[in-house]
Amino acid sequence: MAVLGLCDGHDSGAAVFIDGKVAAACNEERLTREKFQTGFPRNSILECLRTADLAPGDVRHAILASHMTPSLPLRLSQRTYKAQRKDLSAFGLTMDLYRSYQVLSTKLPGIRSIESTGAAAVVRRRLAGLDIQAPLDMVDHHAAHAAAAYHTAGLDEVLVITMDHMGDGLSASVSVGSGGHLERIHTADAGHGVGGYYSEFTELLKFRPGRHEGKVVGLAAKGNPATVLSEMREVLTYSDGQFNVINNLKRSRPGLFELFQRTDRADVAAAVQTVLEECVCAFVSDWARRRNLPHLALAGGLFANVKLNQRLHELDCVESVYVHPHMGDGGLGFGAAASFACKDTAPTTMTSAYLGPRYGEEEMEQALKEAKLEYKRERDIDRMVGLLLADERVVARYTGRMEYGPRALGNRSILYSASDISVNDWLNEKLKRSEFMPFAPSTLVEEAHKCYEGMKGAEDAARFMTITFNCTEWMRETCPGVVHVDGTARPQLVHSDVSPSYHRVISTYFKATGVPTILNTSFNMHEEPIVATPEDAVRGFVRAGLDNLALGPFLARGVERDG
Repeated sequence: MAVLGLCDGHDSGAAVFIDGKVAAACNEERLTREKFQTGFPRNSILECLRTADLAPGDVRHAILASHMTPSLPLRLSQRTYKAQRKDLSAFGLTMDLYRSYQVLSTKLPGIRSIESTGAAAVVRRRLAGLDIQAPLDMVDHHAAHAAAAYHTAGLDEVLVITMDHMGDGLSASVSVGSGGHLERIHTADAGHGVGGYYSEFTELLKFRPGRHEGKVVGLAAKGNPATVLSEMREVLTYSDGQFNVINNLKRSRPGLFELFQRTDRADVAAAVQTVLEECVCAFVSDWARRRNLPHLALAGGLFANVKLNQRLHELDCVESVYVHPHMGDGGLGFGAAASFACKDTAPTTMTSAYLGPRYGEEEMEQALKEAKLEYKRERDIDRMVGLLLADERVVARYTGRMEYGPRALGNRSILYSASDISVNDWLNEKLKRSEFMPFAPSTLVEEAHKCYEGMKGAEDAARFMTITFNCTEWMRETCPGVVHVDGTARPQLVHSDVSPSYHRVISTYFKATGVPTILNTSFNMHEEPIVATPEDAVRGFVRAGLDNLALGPFLARGVERDG
């Protein structure tokens, strides 16, 4: 049976499951080329059906994630929703009102009922426009996050925790996963959202909230949290199962707001991160001990914070941590489908995130011709890429199915040697990115013990670059291009049975250099989604002025750097 899951909110997308197994997953931003695309995921649905070789009439059930996130007026007018997301300030009146409305919905069931009924009618009509007439059900926002985490974690007795800014009136949930079922045991309303705390400081630090929280994590490693730590501990606290957040600091505590504005922003970021880790670790410890469940499955946008995930993994009461590869709202469609298609079945381990569309060699060659690039078809493109990396050349690599989630995992990646300590400056400049954002390593799983410490219990999270580890001394000395200033890295452990082509690239590099790790960053310019089509790849390659483009079996050369 084919089940379609979809999300029409922030970072909308879709997923298709066939007989209980995921067949395709894709997000709208990749296809429209607008970062965090909102609204009905028309293109994603059609692309998932094409990838899964299904016709619209083959869909037997559709599941929509979120009853009232976005709210019904925003669902009705996608243009208004897009404009609202673009201009939304974490300190504005609109955010205060929306948060209050979400919280009110948890206390007045009638609001939720009206929103849910209206949302179902809107989405049914839009599905019918795609010739999908299947029955439509809905699942709660945090239930969809929880289902995505639980049904892909590979363990049947797990503590499932979801945390984000807000969704269907909640900012967090705690559930017990067992026997193919999820039992929710705790919630936190949107009025005390830890994700909202982080978003406010993202804006205070002159980044874009709901989009650039990862930059705060990167910047935090460069700061001294002690500078404003006591003041930051007033903003977010945790006690006896409950968070308390001072919302809209600019209005409610202007003195603190101005202090943080005057303080070095790296120090503020460091304090934000420190307090986040303290409070969330206390929360998770409480629930892990109460239920005697040492295995965690995590989802929700807050768990895109890879340093937080490391701290959770290091807790004495935690034995293992798994983070769903698309932990943010872009994973809600997957979770919605999983909540229906995988119910009553034992969770399976998610080993691959290569769930997006694949394009043929004819399309790739046509894109090269239209761009008038010189290229050659290689007999062994993977070996050639590995040798180019060993010669310290940048290679933009595009092959196979697109990755599901926010991380590029070798199929839509820009690759380089990890030995160049200066790469953070010059490659980020080419890609128009912030110079303090660290690059990530892709490492042969067989050699990972040489590179990282304390991996036990987080190996599956490390398949998808969702957690950091402390690096060994050998790694810090040998691969400084991918080790952050705090001595950590966010690796992708590459398995030959999951990604044989990418494994061969790194193995070739390893044989030539003795180093089992390469630098991997997403194939996109700053503020653009990761490339989806061959045309996207060619355009990005030319704009960035990179050395080489490995487009399927074809190798195109660019302008080589001096030295």
